[in-house]
Amino acid sequence: MDYGFSARKAQDTVDEILETAKGIGITFVDTARGYGDSEAKIGDHLRRRGYPGLVLATKLAPDIPVSVADGAELKASILASIDASRRALGRDVLDIVLLHRSEDWILRSDMLWTTVSEIGSTGVWKSFGISVYDVPAARAALDAGAGIVEVVEAPYNVFDRRFAALARQFERQGVHVVSRSAFLKGLIPLPTDALPPWAAELAPAKRRLEDLAAEGGTSVAELALRACLRAPFIGSTIVGVDSATELAANARSLAPRPDLDRVLDEVERIDVDPASIDPRRWLAHGF
Repeated sequence: MDYGFSARKAQDTVDEILETAKGIGITFVDTARGYGDSEAKIGDHLRRRGYPGLVLATKLAPDIPVSVADGAELKASILASIDASRRALGRDVLDIVLLHRSEDWILRSDMLWTTVSEIGSTGVWKSFGISVYDVPAARAALDAGAGIVEVVEAPYNVFDRRFAALARQFERQGVHVVSRSAFLKGLIPLPTDALPPWAAELAPAKRRLEDLAAEGGTSVAELALRACLRAPFIGSTIVGVDSATELAANARSLAPRPDLDRVLDEVERIDVDPASIDPRRWLAHGF
């Protein structure tokens, strides 16, 4: 399933991944209009094989013109994106729809929230939310979109725990938090010695993580995923996978391991400079 600029996957690979997810008991799948043909591939699978109990989140097209002064144009653009997702996924009503742009000025737009509320009242989605990177953007959306924003998708991993600062507000407003970037685009499980030069500042934190994984008799990837799953304010964690085998390996992190509690406590003490883990800085390096 496509994400960003990843290579497209054959339908049989998508089928294997989703069948494995179904067998494991995974009930949440995340996609987007902007993820290549991901919606179409998922929809094809659902039509042929079904997926009882699946909660499916998608995102509005990233080019929604939220800066326009005409609310009618904004509404038409959102509806066009929604209709395209419904056709691709084969669903009359979408479970979760997320705004894919999170600039602060967008999230403070009264017209945006008025339009979203109006469209949501027609029953085309069950829940609406936002996909964000920064805490200030999330706070802006929670304030301006109070009562409308029911889901927030945000990065959270062993090196990036910024959104824990909003845990009380999430709880107070009844917001379901979906964490992403558990492996920080692959940098977390990457061996420290294989770090690219521009990520060298992460080396001390990564070596500490590797030492703790060895101490716990587990892998860095499993430790990183368990750290996300134990965060009390997170309701769901999404992890990108390339194959059913990789998904099955990640799923082993779901099994109880109380012996790792002390190690995970130490993981939470690892501290890094927030600027060093911003994926937007890595684009210049082609990562």
